Amino acid sequence: MSIGGLGTTATADDAEKLRAAPNAERDLHRLFKKHGLSLPIKIRKITHTSEDEEAIEFEHVDPSDWLSFLIRRYPFVLAGGDKPKREQLLGFWEIYRLHHPSHEVFLYHNDHLDRVWPLRFFGDEGRGPRRSTYMEGTIETPLGISENPQPCNCCHILREMPTHWLPDMPQVESTPNMSAVQHVCSNYKGRSFLKRYLCFSLPGYVYDTRAEIVTNHLDEIASNLATLFTNGVSVDGVTHYGALIGSKGDLKFQKEIANLTRSYAHMGRHQSLHMCSLCHAGEDRYPMEDCQLEPEWRHSLFLDRPWSVTPGFSRVNFDPTCPEYLYKLDFFHIFKCGLGRDICGSTLLWLTSLGAYDYEGSTRNLPDRLTRCHSHFKLWATTNSHHPALRKFTKLFLNIKSSRSSPWTNSKGSDTMLILKYLRFFLGLLLTDPQENFAGNRLMLELCLKLVQNCLDMADLIYSHKMFLPRNCAAKLYLHIKIVLRAYKHLAKFFLDQKRSGFRLKPKFHALDHLAYELRVSLKSTAPLIISPILWSCEPNEDHVGRISKMSRQLATKTLTLRLTERYFLKSRALFRRNELSRKKRKVNG
Repeated sequence: MSIGGLGTTATADDAEKLRAAPNAERDLHRLFKKHGLSLPIKIRKITHTSEDEEAIEFEHVDPSDWLSFLIRRYPFVLAGGDKPKREQLLGFWEIYRLHHPSHEVFLYHNDHLDRVWPLRFFGDEGRGPRRSTYMEGTIETPLGISENPQPCNCCHILREMPTHWLPDMPQVESTPNMSAVQHVCSNYKGRSFLKRYLCFSLPGYVYDTRAEIVTNHLDEIASNLATLFTNGVSVDGVTHYGALIGSKGDLKFQKEIANLTRSYAHMGRHQSLHMCSLCHAGEDRYPMEDCQLEPEWRHSLFLDRPWSVTPGFSRVNFDPTCPEYLYKLDFFHIFKCGLGRDICGSTLLWLTSLGAYDYEGSTRNLPDRLTRCHSHFKLWATTNSHHPALRKFTKLFLNIKSSRSSPWTNSKGSDTMLILKYLRFFLGLLLTDPQENFAGNRLMLELCLKLVQNCLDMADLIYSHKMFLPRNCAAKLYLHIKIVLRAYKHLAKFFLDQKRSGFRLKPKFHALDHLAYELRVSLKSTAPLIISPILWSCEPNEDHVGRISKMSRQLATKTLTLRLTERYFLKSRALFRRNELSRKKRKVNG
């Protein structure tokens, strides 16, 4: 028998003595439950047997238990718009059908979609106890808890962009329940504990040596999601169902849980190999860097499965024609922690090498130039009331090991965006009053400024809009992404011709083009609203992982998963009640 959830073995008599012994934390949590300060959701256990037949138990929460409780007690966190939940669900599925008509939810639940809740799974790792990682798995619904009917000016700006890149767009008609969801925000904003529900958490020092523990937990969650789709849960005599529409996470986590043999990790250095789980990009006939309006790799989408061992989530009803489509691409990891870092690092190093931060009598070595560059950036940030987390620009920060290294900034997503804003300012300043040593690079500097500007416009559009984009806004976003890709590729060729290192073409360049191609396909359809990339954003989930990991470092390892789940319930209960009271107050004042 395992005591506390983390592998401390003992006999049945020892366990009984421990349960009878005084335990302040255990008694305190019982008191919280008695007074209704925690969530009345059952904490279940999964028992793992290692190779030496040692039994190890971990606590987890089934998605069906979460859904049943939230529908009964706090339905506004699942779908918090002003319209009735039934209309919101119908509106969501009406629009989703136009983008993904082959999802099995329309085969099995087409006559009662007002009782089917769209669900997403997320998993990732943070910094846990014992200098190890800490993994969590959560579920969530895409419908936000608020509405934002404010209009935008995308239609006016679109006229100034290369609209000849857009596909022929047919006439569209609104769906019956479109008005119920067209102003509903995604669950990007707000407290991460309000919209993300912990299913399991695992310490790295355990699963690092027992990989089957993670697999067993994922299989348990997948089995419960499959049952939730087929049988549903009964709440007040009404059966509600859950349908999985996507799995979120960074490329590393997606590769591990899906057992991918065709992914970014298998990109060939000296020969052409498949590097994308969705298509055959990487082959000679399907170049990864192909960013045409109709790229060649589109012909290889979903031709075969990117795994040799079927992943656990394949048992969940999704889409038998393209099950790998379940594993979504996330703009945060693709750009803010991906291509955006390469743009920042390559541009900063390029500007320092051009002498943009030199003055008469200044030293010309790289460390000193980077120090002056950071001082300039820090002055700009202070002037504009920004507070970057990065401390300095160094060769280590730019990941420069040799002159052949392609630089990229080891920055947080928020710092990546700050550096891009700084580069927009500084490049504009240089081009307003260019020095002689910039004259030969003026055209490329202008192209770099255009690249940076479209990066910022692209991100601003995604994060300022709602869950579903009006067609003009989706068209504008598509054009921003294509401009970014083409400008980046042109700069990569320029650097290669100049025998410089920078703007390297990486898998996330191809991943960003996938987002653009999905928007293009949607624009060709009759959908009145287009699914925004923010639907799969992981930034609030990263906040959630950080908070869970911090909590894990403050608990005893013997009862880690149990006590963490109990404390998570306490915090969630307090946030649910606080949000409920604020909603009632707004209704009274309104």
